[in-house]
Amino acid sequence: DRDMAITAFSYLVLNFPMAFHKAARGKKVDWIGVTLEVLNAAIKATITSAKVEELKALTMEVVGVNQVSRSWLRSYFGKWQSAASLLFALRPWVGELTAVLYDKRPSNADDHRVWVNQFRHTLAWLANFIDMANGPVIRTFRVDSYFNRGVKYSISMDASIYGMGAVLIVNGVPEEYFAIAITSADERILKMKKGDKDGQQIWESLVLLIAVRHWCHRWREARVTLQLESDNVAALTLAAQLKAQGARRKIAKELALIYSSSVFEPDIVSHLPGVMNVTPDSLSRRFQHSHWVPPASLRDAKEVHPASRTAAWWRTEAPPTWASST
Repeated sequence: DRDMAITAFSYLVLNFPMAFHKAARGKKVDWIGVTLEVLNAAIKATITSAKVEELKALTMEVVGVNQVSRSWLRSYFGKWQSAASLLFALRPWVGELTAVLYDKRPSNADDHRVWVNQFRHTLAWLANFIDMANGPVIRTFRVDSYFNRGVKYSISMDASIYGMGAVLIVNGVPEEYFAIAITSADERILKMKKGDKDGQQIWESLVLLIAVRHWCHRWREARVTLQLESDNVAALTLAAQLKAQGARRKIAKELALIYSSSVFEPDIVSHLPGVMNVTPDSLSRRFQHSHWVPPASLRDAKEVHPASRTAAWWRTEAPPTWASST
């Protein structure tokens, strides 16, 4: 009590504005839409089921609607901004709402209104996030994780114009790997033919998504040193900033959905020069050699087989049924 009183008094002496009516104290408090609870060597943050249902109801309001008022969009943005204070992967999508809200370009929308089509793709992604949450959103921030004392993971990956490969390294030891071909479904969904050199950046980005999605259960609940060691700088930029254009934007949206279920974003995103990317390079070229064998460095590692990338694998392509206008 004494320390709290000294802190408050110091702020008043410095003439900082104090909203005492908003103050809360205890081992469990509500703060800007999030419930914070002190545990043993951890903080648990919860966006309640009621809050998630409120976001769902607001999203449903614009299903089948062509325009909304700027005041409605401002309120909608504010509620998602509160959630984004806890979930870092929401920030690019909340940012898109900001861009629409403050867009000053001429429009033939009614006065003080905006076209929903300007942010309908953002609504679809947010609807998928709500659908995936299916209840309260809980994140536990542990002291050990915060100070990066957890298990150290590294994913090293590469892609050729015919195949993709990645290795999961745990505390410096290769544990699992995959070497998979680019499929006809990949070609159709990403609108690029395998064997075409113009598709290199797309396949580098896709192998990143496949690897992070396949192994995300290993690091979802802890802060880990996750090194996405690729020799494609564009893929690493996508991993760090969740931004891309064209077909790679589709991949960025999927990656953001995975990040949204994790407590911390990957700590390290590093560029590995091509000459050092020997093992994943070999994996990515598996289907170009009739007598291919795994690299000796993977002798004790287990080969895994990520899920087939059918249309259903892409979760952000369409909103869930409750958020569909059809």
